[in-house]
Amino acid sequence: MIQAVTRYSDQFAWLEPPQRNGTITVADLLPLTDMAALSRLSNEWAYSIWNSWHAHHPAIREWAQKIFRSH
Repeated sequence: MIQAVTRYSDQFAWLEPPQRNGTITVADLLPLTDMAALSRLSNEWAYSIWNSWHAHHPAIREWAQKIFRSH
């Protein structure tokens, strides 16, 4: 997948990062020892980060479609 992404790297544009990159951090995951809780919070972490980039979702989706179509 990384090779597929790098084929299009010259077509990517800088996306201004959000002021806050989600509400959950790695520090929230580190103390967890229960795999179910870790899995749940890891998913929440991913959704939190994705949601914080909401202004750029159209561009990210366009890039992902281009990459997946070529694969």
